[in-house]
Amino acid sequence: MDLLNSRMVGAAVGMVGPQAWVGGVSFTLSIGLRAEAWRYDPLFAMLAAFDLDAAAFCRRPEPSSAAHPREAKGSSPPCGYQVRQHLQVLL
Repeated sequence: MDLLNSRMVGAAVGMVGPQAWVGGVSFTLSIGLRAEAWRYDPLFAMLAAFDLDAAAFCRRPEPSSAAHPREAKGSSPPCGYQVRQHLQVLL
């Protein structure tokens, strides 16, 4: 049973597109302005930091099922586990 009718879902989905476009344009504009003011060296350093943060996220230990009672048996594994599985296949 759905909580919202199809018109409300359509309206919400219709609002997401323009908001994503505005977010993409503002991100590109802010990166462009910072690259013009600071050059590209700090931006590449921030991108490297994002990669290191993602690697640390993927290397974190698995949560036990006792620590997360909402994860029932047969539910999907946590995100870090799925990312690690995909990386093992690629490497």
